Amino acid sequence: MKKNNKLILVTAFIIILMIFTGCGAKNAEQESNESAKPEVKKIDAGYGLEVTFDEDIKEQSQEKMKPKIIQNNDIDMETLAFDECIANLEEEIYRLDGYIEESNIEGKRINSYGEIELRDAYYTFRVPQEEYRLFLNSVGKLGNIVNEHKTTEDVTLKYFDNETKLESKKIHKDRLLELLKETKDVEQLIAVERELAEITYDIESLTTQLRKWDNLIDYVTVRVSIEEVRKVTEGEVKKDSFGSKISSSFSDSIKIFGEFLEELLIGIIYLLPYLIIAGIILLVVFKVKKKKHSVKKSKEVNKK
Repeated sequence: MKKNNKLILVTAFIIILMIFTGCGAKNAEQESNESAKPEVKKIDAGYGLEVTFDEDIKEQSQEKMKPKIIQNNDIDMETLAFDECIANLEEEIYRLDGYIEESNIEGKRINSYGEIELRDAYYTFRVPQEEYRLFLNSVGKLGNIVNEHKTTEDVTLKYFDNETKLESKKIHKDRLLELLKETKDVEQLIAVERELAEITYDIESLTTQLRKWDNLIDYVTVRVSIEEVRKVTEGEVKKDSFGSKISSSFSDSIKIFGEFLEELLIGIIYLLPYLIIAGIILLVVFKVKKKKHSVKKSKEVNKK
């Protein structure tokens, strides 16, 4: 009987030891898995809503961010074979999956002297970014390039700023939709609907701007001016001259100044209600001081 009791106790001890050993291994495994998980960050998105960001995903997305560059190219060229040049240009742009945004052909008409005038053509091509170089090589073979001017615009910061604003507006809209379902008060309902309409308009505006930039970035704008000549101009291709660089720099400075004035005007409009309130307060203070000064002066006159 005693031997049986001892056997039972030993068996129970072994079972308890195995249970604790298994729990310890499980906890160690959980701690290991938790330590391997990426850091999760929560921020307050307003309206009592928290947004969770995976730091690893955020870093990966930042690594994938590429510069957003808008490219433009203006080319002036001459050709002895006008019809062939036009036909080949149009064929080439379609072959490269681009498209013609604008085209205009003039000439081949009898002037007042009974002579047939030489023709001119103007094209605005939209070329896929990856086919841009190939298209330029094709253009160079179709005629004599007498002038070429390239410009670029970096919209990277503006692009990702608008993208961030768009995501924030979408979160805001989702929260407003939730509030709309929960709201029973008529006045509050009207206020939420009004704000929802404004947010929806902002989302559409930001989305439209991003799509416009995407198109300008994905497709290079190439403007080609073609002149029919009887003899091509001899000499090297005229690249950006000193005068054109000065003109371009002046245009850029005007553009930057215009953007500054636009931001300044927006800032003034934003601060206008506060400025009006501050002006009213200052006016009241001025009148009170003026009245006190008049009373004080009248008292001094009466004493005399």
